[in-house]
Amino acid sequence: MPFKDKEKAKENKKKNYNPEKRKEYMKKYRLANLARILEYENSWRNKNREKVREKNRNWKKTNPEKVKDDARFYYETNKDKIKTKNREYVVLNRDKVNERARKWNAKNPEKVREKHARWVLANPEKEIESKRKWARENPDRIRNSTIKKYGITIESYKEILSLQKGVCDICGGDNDGKSLLIDHCHKTNKVRGLLCRKCNSGIGMLKDDISLLEKAITYLRKHKK
Repeated sequence: MPFKDKEKAKENKKKNYNPEKRKEYMKKYRLANLARILEYENSWRNKNREKVREKNRNWKKTNPEKVKDDARFYYETNKDKIKTKNREYVVLNRDKVNERARKWNAKNPEKVREKHARWVLANPEKEIESKRKWARENPDRIRNSTIKKYGITIESYKEILSLQKGVCDICGGDNDGKSLLIDHCHKTNKVRGLLCRKCNSGIGMLKDDISLLEKAITYLRKHKK
C-alpha cells in the first residue's frame, strides 16, 4: 500500500503543479540561501571544468547572435579596461603579436590595403610624417629600391659616382648634399649618368631633345649681356 500512496502523491503533485508558483518559490529560496548556493555552484564548476567548457562551447555555437550582442555590450561598457589590458598584453608579448599580425596580413592582403587606405584618409598628416620618419631611418633601403628601377645595382651606382667624383655630371654640383639622381634614356632605359635635381629636371623639361637644348643655348647666347 505504501507504494500506491507514493504513486498517488506523484499524480497529485503533477495535477497541482503550477509553474508560476514554482518560479516564485525558487526565487525566494535562492535569495534566502544565495551564499550557500553560490558556494555550491563554484565548487561544482571547479570540479567539472571540462563539462562547463563543453556546455559553454555548445551554447555559443547554437546562439551566435546572443554571443555577439553580449560581446558588444561588454566592450561598450568596459572600453578603457579592455584597451589597458590589450596594451599590457602587446608590451609583454611583442614578438607573438608581430608574428600573428604578419601571418594575418599575408593571408588577407586585400583587407590590409583597404584598412590602410581608410587610415590614410582619416590621418593624412600622420601618414606623411610616418613616411618621412621611415625615409630618415631607412636611407639605404630607399636608395636600393630606387636604383633597382633602373636595372643597376648599388655597386654600379657607387662606381658611376666615383667616376664622376661625387658630383653632378653636368654642373658639377653636389645636389645640396643629397644623393644624385639617376639619369636615363626614356627610349632605351639605359643609364646615362648621375645628375643633381635641377639639371635632371632641366633636360627632362626639354624632353631630352638635343635640338631643343641647342636652341636654348643659342637663345641664351643671343640675349647674353
